[in-house]
Amino acid sequence: MEKIKTFLKRKDIVLSARRYGIDALGAMAQGLFCSLLIGTIVKTLGEQAGLPFLVAAGNFANYGGKAEALGLVSGDDPSANYVLLPMDTTLWGDGFSQDDYKALVKDMFDGKITVSDDISAMPAVSNITVNDLGNIK
Repeated sequence: MEKIKTFLKRKDIVLSARRYGIDALGAMAQGLFCSLLIGTIVKTLGEQAGLPFLVAAGNFANYGGKAEALGLVSGDDPSANYVLLPMDTTLWGDGFSQDDYKALVKDMFDGKITVSDDISAMPAVSNITVNDLGNIK
């Protein structure tokens, strides 16, 4: 037991409600405040300089936990969605074209194709081989 106490003291580990209930939560609150403040500054700089990518980056905290359906907001314009393949730089091939991708995004947006987040079982597939590698860390 003495070895454990010595180790904890050397690593400055204090098991107390104050350390984890007040100090840790206070540090998390400060981090949240700073990220919101920095986001507001970046957004304002983007608006003043006319740089839309900075406005989008400054608004990033507003999207956290709120994007639904993989961030799909448009079935007709894939570039308006939060998650997408870059249309200009993607190397389309193997029988999958840009038009196929646009149709896939539209079908997902319209609800014809759904993406499951169920990880309890392997997906049923017919045209590919899926190797379950377990939990890779």
